Amino acid sequence: MALSGVRIPLLTFLLLWPVGASGSEVKSAGVPTDSPAISLAGAIEMAQTYVARAGVDLGDQFVHAVRLEYEDGTRIYPDGKRRRGQYWYVHWRWARPRLGGEISVRVFMDGEILLERHGP
Repeated sequence: MALSGVRIPLLTFLLLWPVGASGSEVKSAGVPTDSPAISLAGAIEMAQTYVARAGVDLGDQFVHAVRLEYEDGTRIYPDGKRRRGQYWYVHWRWARPRLGGEISVRVFMDGEILLERHGP
């Protein structure tokens, strides 16, 4: 069988690979390991409410991507602030191809929300 040559190196790799990182290794990476303060469903609901209150018409857009990300405090946002910590990134996309006008929202764990418009 063609896979028989792969089984032994794969098995050896799995047996020798550490099962998990120690707490000190995880903390030294600077990325939190706990669950986000705002759930995925909560973040999407907050984002949709915020966008609707901002008067953005999303009639021909759909939620394309939602990612949990981490801000390390080096980026300066348009309001002049630096932020640090986890946030949900929610991005809408056009149902039919268009140039520009897509919307994204960052939902920070303290409840702060930033709206971004993309394109011309």
